[in-house]
Amino acid sequence: MVTLKKWLTVLALVGALAGLAWLQLDRPTPGVDDADIFFVYAQNLTSGHGLVYNAGGERVEGYTSTLWMLLIAAVMLVSPDPTWLLFGITILCTTSALAMWWEFVERRFSPEKWPVLWLLLWSLGMPAFIVWHTLTLMDTALWLLLLTWGGLTALQGAPRRLSWPVVLLLLTRPESLAWAPTLIFVAALTAALRRGWRQTWRESLPPLLAYGLTLGGLTAFRLWYFGVPLPNTYYAKVSPDWGYNLREGFKYLLRFWQATPGAVLSALASLGGLWLNGRRVLARLRWPADTPEVQRQASFFGGSLLALVGMLLPVTTGGDHFALFRFYQPVWPLLAWPVLALSGEVCRELAASARQWVIRGGAGLLLLLALWQWGRPVYAARIQTEFVIAETGQHLGQELNAIFPHDPPSIGVITAGGVAWTYHGTVIDTMGLNNVAVAHAPGERYGLKNHAAFNEAVFLQQQPDLLLLNMLNEGTEAQLQQQWQRQYKWNNYVLKGMLADERFSDLYRPVILAAGEHRLLAYVRRDYLRTLPARGVSVKPLTP
Repeated sequence: MVTLKKWLTVLALVGALAGLAWLQLDRPTPGVDDADIFFVYAQNLTSGHGLVYNAGGERVEGYTSTLWMLLIAAVMLVSPDPTWLLFGITILCTTSALAMWWEFVERRFSPEKWPVLWLLLWSLGMPAFIVWHTLTLMDTALWLLLLTWGGLTALQGAPRRLSWPVVLLLLTRPESLAWAPTLIFVAALTAALRRGWRQTWRESLPPLLAYGLTLGGLTAFRLWYFGVPLPNTYYAKVSPDWGYNLREGFKYLLRFWQATPGAVLSALASLGGLWLNGRRVLARLRWPADTPEVQRQASFFGGSLLALVGMLLPVTTGGDHFALFRFYQPVWPLLAWPVLALSGEVCRELAASARQWVIRGGAGLLLLLALWQWGRPVYAARIQTEFVIAETGQHLGQELNAIFPHDPPSIGVITAGGVAWTYHGTVIDTMGLNNVAVAHAPGERYGLKNHAAFNEAVFLQQQPDLLLLNMLNEGTEAQLQQQWQRQYKWNNYVLKGMLADERFSDLYRPVILAAGEHRLLAYVRRDYLRTLPARGVSVKPLTP
C-alpha cells in the first residue's frame, strides 16, 4: 500500500509543477478545445438530452472516453462549470499513479533508494507529462492512473486482480482493446514463472471473462444507442488505408524519439530486456520458482514487453496531431521501468565505487535534463495554441449569443469544442468528430491528422447558416479583413479546397457581422444573409 507520506510528497511535487506550467503557459484557463467537447456531452447528458452533441440532435459518440465523460457529468452535478474541480481531479489522478510507481519500484529494488529518485526525475522532469495530465483536462490523467494500476498488477503476477482494471480500461480508451489482453498475458506469464501454468490459467479466467463481458456489453450498447459498434471519433479519425496509418504512425514515433532521447533509451533497454531474459523465461516456464531472481527477471521481461506495446500502439492508428505527444505521456513512467531494470542489472555486476558513479551520474543527467526542459519556453510555445483555441472558441460562442440573442443560426465550425460549450444554437462539426454523416462519408482521411474527414458534398447537404473559420475572430473590421486573408490558405487546406469552389461561392459569402459592439467574420449563406438587417445585424462584405 502507498503510504500517506509518499502520496503527499508526490502531490506537492505535481501541484507545484502544474502551477509552474500554468505560469509558463501565460495563465490559461485549464482545458483544451477537445476537453470542451467532453463538457458539451456531459452537460447534455445531465440536462436530460442524452449522449448528443446538440440538444435535440442526433446521437453521436464524439468523445474518446466514456468513463471520463461520465466523471465530468458527475462533477457538473456539483458545479455547472467543472473546470477547476476537474483540474484538481487530474492532479489527484497523476499523483496517485506516480505514488503507485514509487511503491512498486521501492519494493523491487529494496533496500536501494536511487531507482525511486530516477523514476521521479524521469517523470516530473518532463513538462509535457505534467501539462497533458493536469492542465489539458483531457482523459489522459485517468488513463495514466488506470494503465498504471493494470500495468503494476500485471508485473506483480496477479491476473486475478486485473478484473476491475480491465473493466475500467475498456470504458476509458479505445486502445484498451489491445492493452487489456496484453496486461492479462503479462500477468499470467509472470505468475506462471513463479507458480506454474496449471494454477495460473485458472487465475486468468476472471479478467478474461471481464474483458469479454465488458467489451460485449459496450458494443451492444453502442449498436443499440448509436447504431455503430465503434465510437464516431474512430470513423472520423482513422484512415481505412492501413498502409497510410502505419507510415504516419512511424513518423509520429520517430518524431517522439527525436524530441525525447529518453524514449530511445527506453526502446533499447526494452529490447535488451526481452533478449536478456527471453531464454531464462522459457526455461523457468518448465521449472517455476518463486524467488527474488525469478521475480526480477519476470518483471524486467514483462515491463519491456509493455513498454514496447506502449510505443507501438499509436503507430497502428497513425499517431496524433496534438503537440507534445499526447499518446505517449500516459506510458511515460512505464517507459522508465526497462531503463531502471537494465541499470539495476548493470549495477549488480559493478564494483561498489563504479556502481556509485553510475547511480550518481544517472541522477545528475536526469536532473540536468529536467532543469533544461523546464527552463526552456519551447514546450510552452508548442502547446499554448491548444489553450488559445479553446478560449477563442468560448469567446466566439459568447459573441454569437450577443449578436443572435433569439433564434440563433446554425453554424459550421472547424474547432468544435469551446464554441459548442458556450453557444446556444446548433453547431455542425465539419471535421466529423461530432457529425455522423461526415464521419461515415467515403474518403481516405489523408491530410491533417484527426481532422481529415471533411467532405464537401456532406457540407453542401447540411448547409449551416454560418461557416466560422479557424481564426481569432475579433478586432476592428480592418483587422478581421487581415486575419481572413492571412489564414485563408490554412482554412482552405483544412476544408480541402472548398473555399475556392464555385459551388460554395454560389451559396456562401464572406462578411463581417456586427451588432452593437459585437462583431465577427463568417461565411454566411446568401439566403440567410437577406434576413439579417431585419434582426438588427449589420453586414459588411469582405473583398479578396
